[in-house]
Amino acid sequence: MKLRIGDKMPINVTLDSGDCNDCHIAPLLFISPVENAFKYGNTGRSGDSIDISIVCREGSIHCHIANNFIDSEKRDIASSGIGNVNLRRRLDLIYGNKAEMSTKIDGDRYIVDMIITL
Repeated sequence: MKLRIGDKMPINVTLDSGDCNDCHIAPLLFISPVENAFKYGNTGRSGDSIDISIVCREGSIHCHIANNFIDSEKRDIASSGIGNVNLRRRLDLIYGNKAEMSTKIDGDRYIVDMIITL
């Protein structure tokens, strides 16, 4: 995506396995929110960015994804698709109360936070 978008929009990625080198999680858990960040976050406005952070510390993984969006898409982001619904269900089935996921809109930023206790 960085090649596709070029210098039009900053893409900030932080991946840090920390002290969890031998920890394993279910495959493809972060695909849906990362894809959505690019789908809705590619606004073409200067100053907008996509921030992706996946950090493992002290036996838990914290995934934080934030992107700007165009105000007219606010309703679509909150109500469209089934990606977030399916991801929440999948987290619940695999990890039960050891995983939590929250989404929120803060101004023109859409934010997804996931915490998985390993």
